[in-house]
Amino acid sequence: MSRQRKSRAYLKSGRYYGDFRDLGGRLEALKPQGQKRATTDPDVAAVLVADRVKQLESIRRGIALVGIGETALLGAYAQHHLEAKKVLAECTDWTLGMVQRQLERAVAYFGAGTALTAIDVVRVQDWSTWLRKQFPGRRGRPTLSDGSVRHSLNALSNLYKRASAERKIPPGYNPVAAWTKKPKGRPEEARWLEVHEAALLLEACKTYRPEPEYEANRQPRADSGAPGVHHRAAELDPTHRGLARPHGRRLLSGR
Repeated sequence: MSRQRKSRAYLKSGRYYGDFRDLGGRLEALKPQGQKRATTDPDVAAVLVADRVKQLESIRRGIALVGIGETALLGAYAQHHLEAKKVLAECTDWTLGMVQRQLERAVAYFGAGTALTAIDVVRVQDWSTWLRKQFPGRRGRPTLSDGSVRHSLNALSNLYKRASAERKIPPGYNPVAAWTKKPKGRPEEARWLEVHEAALLLEACKTYRPEPEYEANRQPRADSGAPGVHHRAAELDPTHRGLARPHGRRLLSGR
């Protein structure tokens, strides 16, 4: 008979690993959240072992209660979830790319081999904090906004809804939905023209006719020595009638 280890944690090349095969797991590196390598601290390893045992036991209890025949792992199920969204045309390719990036960040934090039922509300909250520290926001912001974090949370929540519908996890299990005060984005004024504003602008472009002095100012200056160099002062003159679009400006409302 092979000799059994007295402890689940064991050292290998100076780092700690755990043996969870009797609970349906495997030989696993004991990595703290957000770390890529196994810990070298025996106290941290003991805490990670206890947490992992608790997770695996809860998974086994869930399987026994609802008759689930397999344990869904985050990495593999995220891939299945994306493929299902593509086949069922649940979103555009652009949106699917955004969802993929958000789920890749979830897998990077929680780990591809983490069971879906091993992720609870506290770990989801820790993930949202990690997202803010790890990734910059748009328009030069140093951290992600509440709205961007909420999009990532929504992507993970949608994955849990599919897993519940496919009986990969106990019915209704969704740690994102269980978080009652999730971050949410602040409404901002739209940067693009409203429909009626765009219609007025297009109509003005169709009916606009430059005034004579405006045309004269657009002719090359005789003393410039450079044919084709035009004045654009009249184009930017606010007293001009009609509508002249300033050079280089985007068609943005209020910008």
